[in-house]
Amino acid sequence: MNAKDRIKESALKLFSEKGYRGASIREIAERAEVTKPTVYYYFKDKENLFEAALKGELSELLKSVEKGISIAQNLEEKLLGFANGYLEFFKRRQDVIKVILGELLGFVEGKKAIASEYFQSIFEKAKEIFSEAKEGLSDDEAENLALSWVGYLNMLILSSLMLKKDWTTDELTATLKTVLHFFIQHRFI
Repeated sequence: MNAKDRIKESALKLFSEKGYRGASIREIAERAEVTKPTVYYYFKDKENLFEAALKGELSELLKSVEKGISIAQNLEEKLLGFANGYLEFFKRRQDVIKVILGELLGFVEGKKAIASEYFQSIFEKAKEIFSEAKEGLSDDEAENLALSWVGYLNMLILSSLMLKKDWTTDELTATLKTVLHFFIQHRFI
């Protein structure tokens, strides 16, 4: 891993542990095993570093979701692929969850909402899947189904954090299929 990537990775871990205000450039440099001038060579300031690190992770999340959808052939496979891409990313990168939540909930004062644009893209992908699934589905209905699906995935992530539940792939697939089949059975899609 090159110095710039080590700096971003170290910053994310410290932002996760201490929050944006609690993490200093000095600590980030020490953890990345570089000097403070090296940090400033790559990043104008702490805000610029925060944005670069978070955007990089959110871009990976979007790619993970897109990859899950791309190999699917039908509605169930698309939604399960979407869910698996989404959940697997957060399972691998639990340290990023705190940073994203802090940023989305406004705990990072004075920062523009970086995560919201990525989550809007992810939400639009879910909405597109539902819209394609059923002819005659209104835009509002597709939006509500997408909100329900993404909201359910977010609750799985939060439950794993709060309840210290480590979902197996089989457990996740089973619970996702249960919800999906409920949608289908009740003709939501």
